[in-house]
Amino acid sequence: IDEQYLDELPLEPTPEEVAEPVNPILVVVRLLRGRMLVAMVLGLLLAVPAGVIVYSSVAPVYTSQGIVQVKPVLSSPMGGKDSPDTGLMPMFNSFLATQATFIGSRSVLEQAILDTDLIQAGWPASGRGVARLEDELGVKHGDHTLLIEVTVTDKDPETARIALNA
Repeated sequence: IDEQYLDELPLEPTPEEVAEPVNPILVVVRLLRGRMLVAMVLGLLLAVPAGVIVYSSVAPVYTSQGIVQVKPVLSSPMGGKDSPDTGLMPMFNSFLATQATFIGSRSVLEQAILDTDLIQAGWPASGRGVARLEDELGVKHGDHTLLIEVTVTDKDPETARIALNA
């Protein structure tokens, strides 16, 4: 490439070369000039059936939510209702995270799908049931909190409730 040619190229476009930005609202108004009333009537007439179609095409999904409270105190190894608590649990946030992971573990889910109420609700009792529960189960815990939030989503609200309680 010729270096002299590169020196002759302008670095910035000239004012004639710069196009003004296009306002899309003005473009629509220009295209509908004289037909604005027809466009508004058609928009209203088509909006209602379109809304009905969209509303009926989306299946509702229900979420059942449960809260598990974990106490950060250690009980006396002797037990009994009169025994005093020994104090705050060390590394409680780590313990809480472990409990949340345990709730969503495969071994817990395998036990949950054997629940009679869940089987009566039509939940598959095989590996498909575990996989489905794994997909629909949500387990969250925050830092510096005593709570674990457990949710189950399903197309049927009663099934979501039963699966959460299983």
